[in-house]
Amino acid sequence: MTHEKAAEKASVTEEASAEKASANEKTVADQAHDAGEKDPGAKRGLRAGPGLALLGLAVPVGLFLWAHASRPAESWSDENIHAYVASRMAAGERLYAEVESARPPLALVPVAALIAAGLKPLVAARVTVVLFELGSALVLLLVARRLWGWPAGMAAVWVYLLAPAVCGSGPFTGIEVVTFFSGLAVALALREKWVAAGLACAAALGSGQHAAVIVLAVIGLALASRRASGLRVAASAALACALLIAVSLVLGGPGMWRQVFGVHTYHLGSGGGGSGGADEAGHFEFFIRAWILDDLPLLLLGALGLALALLAGREKSQARPAAIAAGIGFLHVGVVLGLRGGQSLYFHPALPLLALAGNRGHG
Repeated sequence: MTHEKAAEKASVTEEASAEKASANEKTVADQAHDAGEKDPGAKRGLRAGPGLALLGLAVPVGLFLWAHASRPAESWSDENIHAYVASRMAAGERLYAEVESARPPLALVPVAALIAAGLKPLVAARVTVVLFELGSALVLLLVARRLWGWPAGMAAVWVYLLAPAVCGSGPFTGIEVVTFFSGLAVALALREKWVAAGLACAAALGSGQHAAVIVLAVIGLALASRRASGLRVAASAALACALLIAVSLVLGGPGMWRQVFGVHTYHLGSGGGGSGGADEAGHFEFFIRAWILDDLPLLLLGALGLALALLAGREKSQARPAAIAAGIGFLHVGVVLGLRGGQSLYFHPALPLLALAGNRGHG
């Protein structure tokens, strides 16, 4: 009898040890999700019924679509240039070889594909803006739902789509594509899906150099992870980027370097160049005006989320993803502030991260 009790006790001890080891292997997102399951309001969105949940999403999406549909096209902007380049790509001309552009290829491919499908160039450009902004909202919905439940996911969609910088934007610049892939990379990193995160990083860089800070932050998260080496995300991102650059060089020739990279090097130096009134003494004043009009609401919300996440007590597992998202977002904003000749649109890739952080920074 004594031996049977000892064996039973040993079995219980082994099971407890196995459960503890399994818990230690959970990702940041899994820990937050498990903590959210204990929250009585975590599934409130589903309990209220799918109709009410759909209505809760339809309102911000409808207002977002109405704002973009009612915005008139500007007589001339960079959007006209990008739409023209995409139309020539749709006609079969080689990017960087037969038609010049300062945008990486993945920023223009969606517009060219829509033009090839039959849309007019400027319409295709606006549709691309709408599709990728809605895509960013979908990423927010899914990651916030996974972390904190449906109400948090719907709140994130409201906050992002109705932000002045998102709802009020119109002309296509390509930054919307960068924002989508950058946000996707961070969302996958929070789930510790490193290979997929690496591919998303490559797509972000293939859409615009504005993703560089966020991509480096994702690689940093991978290096700090206990479950996987950062070499995975770095290798997958490097491989995909190398393939993208190789294909672009084959199709476009050496002109790609001069058009895409060389033209933007003034951001790193003190020489001439720049646009948008952000040069010299008016640099900081320009960004302050842009924040007040467009980015300040999400900036303040992200700062509040970060502060509450850092002050979280027992609910650190829920607050940690918000702190990570806000940290990456503000790191991006800080680098943009240090650029010479920057523009307010360069902040855009940080906006979904700030919306996510501000939505549930309190845990």
